[in-house]
Amino acid sequence: MSQDDERKWLVPQSAPYLDGPVSITSIHVEAIAAIGGRTAADMPVETESTGEYPFGLECGGPFRFKPVHLTLN
Repeated sequence: MSQDDERKWLVPQSAPYLDGPVSITSIHVEAIAAIGGRTAADMPVETESTGEYPFGLECGGPFRFKPVHLTLN
């Protein structure tokens, strides 16, 4: 995982995180903030069409995962 310039954590979408064709509908996340907040939750994962050739937006795939937003208590 890596943190981008907007302080969002990015999970790679390649092996060993994803390997081969997958069907992911949720992800289990456990996080602890530096100030002590913590959370553990199963979060839904949504996808969106990339609109790349040869499919186009109206034909579905290929797909990419949309960000999962997590709030610490």
